[in-house]
Amino acid sequence: MTGTVLHPLDVNIVHRAANRLLRQKAGGSWRDLESVLGVDHGYIVRLVKHGIVPRDPNLRATLGLPAVMPSERKPRRPRSRPEGSPCRGCAALKEFRAGKKCQD
Repeated sequence: MTGTVLHPLDVNIVHRAANRLLRQKAGGSWRDLESVLGVDHGYIVRLVKHGIVPRDPNLRATLGLPAVMPSERKPRRPRSRPEGSPCRGCAALKEFRAGKKCQD
């Protein structure tokens, strides 16, 4: 099995989860950790040694990963400003809230 290349957004999350699992293992075996977590040791080894993240959200939660990794999220659409909203600055915002139109 070849290791997969992690997305740059996911690297820190996987690294922290792997370190957390290694601390839990701390001298025991992978199978001991398997019995504690209730997850097959193959998933633990794949995450720690190869950086392979399981697809199942329940497994991810057990391993200390988010249900949806940042690289899997949809990009957000930029919000558009309503017509007549202030262009910049705190003073313009106060004027807008008072009911005055933006001059820019």
